[in-house]
Parts: sequence; structure tokens; C-alpha cells
Amino acid sequence: MFFAPPPSYIYAEISHHNCSKEDCAKVADIITTLANNGKLSLLMSHKKRLEQLGDELTNVNPLQFLQIILEDPTLKDCLRRVEKDHFKWSNFTSSMGQKLDSFKKTKDFPAKLKKFCNDLKIPIDAVTPYLQNKDYKGFIHKIATY
Repeated sequence: MFFAPPPSYIYAEISHHNCSKEDCAKVADIITTLANNGKLSLLMSHKKRLEQLGDELTNVNPLQFLQIILEDPTLKDCLRRVEKDHFKWSNFTSSMGQKLDSFKKTKDFPAKLKKFCNDLKIPIDAVTPYLQNKDYKGFIHKIATY
């Protein structure tokens, strides 16, 4: 069963994300669940549901996923809390890294990266080296702290 995040996380459809409000709510659910639960709880009670939510986000590319988080101060704070826990951060960045690696191979990636950086007001030169070196932990840390 889908757990609806608090109403403040439920976005109206945002055209620059091209994501439905349901997909935005799923992203919010994933990052808030990761931030608000301990390792044991995540493994025992939330793992399957989080994996299912991630599988349902087929229309959301990894840059959109990250942008949804970074444009909401509460979700961005959740990402920072995830980063403080080595277990959570390693698993999150590993999963995002796999998705980013696949997405980088698409013909749309350069344009999507440029738009992502423009929307978040991050110089593309500040993130390109991380992506070229497949340093996804560094990439996500950089965009989360910019």
C-alpha cells in the first residue's frame, strides 16, 4: 500500500519536472522514509515498499528525482540527514549511481543535465567532473550543498 507523505510534500503537477503529482509524492515518500527511519526499520519494514516505489518511477529520470528533492527545503534536509548515515548514504548513492550511469548513455542526457543545472543554478562545470569520473556520491553531495 502506498504511504502518502504529509500534504506539504504533495506537489501540484510541475511542468519543468514533467512529473505527475503522484510521482513527486513517491519521491518525497522515498527520501522521507530513508531520513526518518533507522537501518533496522528500513531493512525489516520498508525495504520492499521502497523498492516497489522506485520501480514505479519509470517516467522519472534520476535528475528529475534529485531535482524534486533539491527544490523542496524539507526534502533537501532529508537528503542531508541521509548523507550523515554511512549505510543509508552508500545504498542511496549506489542506487542513484546505477540509474545515473544508465541515463548518461541516453541521447537526451546532455540537454537534461544542462536544464537541471540551469534550474538549480549550479554551474555545469561544477558537476561534470563528478559525472565523468562516476563519482556519484560526490555529484549528489555537490548538488545538495550548492
